[in-house]
Amino acid sequence: MPNSPGNPLTLANGFNASPSTTTNTFAIDPNFRTGYSHNWSLSVQQDLAGSMVMTATYLGIKGTRAAQVFLPNTYPAGAVNPCPACPRGLCLHDLERQFDARGGVVQLRRRLHNGFTASLQYTFAKGIDDAALAAEGREAR
Repeated sequence: MPNSPGNPLTLANGFNASPSTTTNTFAIDPNFRTGYSHNWSLSVQQDLAGSMVMTATYLGIKGTRAAQVFLPNTYPAGAVNPCPACPRGLCLHDLERQFDARGGVVQLRRRLHNGFTASLQYTFAKGIDDAALAAEGREAR
């Protein structure tokens, strides 16, 4: 424990770590490369009767090498530590995650008198990813 009778935390020694504590808790893949995404959209517009215009838009995003942080050597509260010799408290960064997002927008507009416009819009979007970009208790690969 960082603060115990055998290793007291004081103002004079506030940054002393216990010998059983891992002080370097950050690790990153040595082959880490910056991720990227491809974004695209396609819009189609059609004039309708009664001064109405309909616009349909398709949007897409495909991402590769998104970073994700996970915590190896973790176990549920109250369970027996399966590997007491393994370091704990590490945050590992993994970059082999993918994400995909697609969406569609349909808009119906009508030009009214004196420059006013009425508009109705519906959006449907769906995202699929395995890059939560947050710490999880996953097993290390």
